Amino acid sequence: MISSRIGRYVGASLLTVGSLATSACASSGASTGDTTVLSVTLTVVGLDNNQSRLLTEMYAQALEKGGFRVGRKDPVADLAAGYVSLKNGQADLFVTYTGDLLSQAVLAEPVATPSTSTIASSTSVTTAHTIASTDTSTIAPTDTSSAAPPTSSGQATADRITKQINAIGEIMPSSLLFGAPAEAQDKQTIYCSSIVATTNSLATFSNLAANADHLTFGETPDFARGGQFSMEGFTKAYGAAFNKTVALDAANVTSAITKGDVDCGVVRTLDYTVTKDMSVLEDDLGLATDQAVIPLLAASAATPGATQIVDQVSKALLTGDLREMMRRIAVDKLSPNIVAGDWLRAVGITTI
Repeated sequence: MISSRIGRYVGASLLTVGSLATSACASSGASTGDTTVLSVTLTVVGLDNNQSRLLTEMYAQALEKGGFRVGRKDPVADLAAGYVSLKNGQADLFVTYTGDLLSQAVLAEPVATPSTSTIASSTSVTTAHTIASTDTSTIAPTDTSSAAPPTSSGQATADRITKQINAIGEIMPSSLLFGAPAEAQDKQTIYCSSIVATTNSLATFSNLAANADHLTFGETPDFARGGQFSMEGFTKAYGAAFNKTVALDAANVTSAITKGDVDCGVVRTLDYTVTKDMSVLEDDLGLATDQAVIPLLAASAATPGATQIVDQVSKALLTGDLREMMRRIAVDKLSPNIVAGDWLRAVGITTI
């Protein structure tokens, strides 16, 4: 249940399956086209990398098209500096990620930190879990040529992100607010060949574990090294071991999946070499900390008109969108501000 204090940040809505970006800030009040907002200047700040520039521009340009003046500060060194700049009134908007924001809030506001169990439940593996008893390795459709890979409901991920934002809301001071988290995430996960996913009914890590004894897995150095999101963590959580593992550099995993050298492997969600012939599996136990895009705002800037626009951007932003935008920046060599503007027009947030 959301506490009354958290409700000030995220409203009455809870995250729902397939839409992590339900309204988090107040969205009623003055229209975004109301001329009364023209005298308001909002200052945005980000990090000195293309992904942060892109995210910052998406929200900044949407606010500008909504009638706000937007100032852009020089990039800050890290999330801690962005957090402080908003807290001290030097900026109004900083776009970050839910897992990182929770960690930063815990460090910056130790007196307000909720119980250890609350934080742990939002970022780490759920201990009580039972793998499906059905052995899907023995079940294969007679014709998979036109079948689509199964799709996870996304409920486990939505629940974890809800816990993250609830914990953040308990910690952050009243001078800071946050908008709706986007569905888009930047974290490590597992992709499989779509044919393999279809044949073995793979939609989640649990499904993968039930079929691990006959699958070949592409293992990156980080995944082999240990920790929560690792082969050790996967084996411990699911009690399953892969039939065969192949050591691969992170840059080579998607090509190995495409060639059929491995069935599945560790891939970052925003890896723009992911193809339509690959299927992402839901991290249903949360082996990797969830990192959904989330806008952090100074409370003084969180007017109904501004928060309505901010939430509109978050609601529209999907992982696939962000991945394609990063591809356009890295491969097509387009500037983040151009790519951001193109996306805003494509999803109907702006028309010019």
